[in-house]
Amino acid sequence: MEIKENDTIVLQELQPNATGTYECEVSIIDEIRKHQDLIVYSQGTGPQLNISVEPDGPDEDDQEDIQIECEAEGVAPLPDLTVSVNGKEINTTETLEGPDDEGFYTVTSNSTLSKFDVDGFEIRCELFYANPNITHAEFITTEIYDSTGALTSTEMPEETTEMEASLDSLQHSPDCSYQVRSTCVLLLAVPMLTQLFVSPYISIFSM
Repeated sequence: MEIKENDTIVLQELQPNATGTYECEVSIIDEIRKHQDLIVYSQGTGPQLNISVEPDGPDEDDQEDIQIECEAEGVAPLPDLTVSVNGKEINTTETLEGPDDEGFYTVTSNSTLSKFDVDGFEIRCELFYANPNITHAEFITTEIYDSTGALTSTEMPEETTEMEASLDSLQHSPDCSYQVRSTCVLLLAVPMLTQLFVSPYISIFSM
């Protein structure tokens, strides 16, 4: 934690397990308290597609099958994945690991389709968060499957360990350092109440 010259407390190097509600108490003559929820989130590796050919299974054709796996590691908070082929969402089997001690999850979605249903089409995997209050850029990866064996990646998120954050009523500066400094990214909050005690001359929250 750092106290800036502009009477702002900066919370640094936060992890997802810091998600929760923070309270600031300032005492001069009258006691003033302000609290704010903060959610720390991370896209981790982002969604990653792995597509492989399998022997024909028990279906209506004699085509080989295509195994589609989408995975994202180091994601927080609780994530969800959707997989679509040619713009249509498909049924998948999803497994979830975590959270670990730092609050990160690994999520995997699998589906097996006939090559006939996939050949030449775009396969798309998108990462979401279960919490609808988290707004973020799209985390998507897409590939076009070709029966000749060629896979064309049309979009892929950069791997990052950067966290992101948002909050509504805490004072923040134009450079986003309010903050939860970390390139303006961090949705912080803790599983239990945290009191931040500061001197009578420090004002952290916008009133």
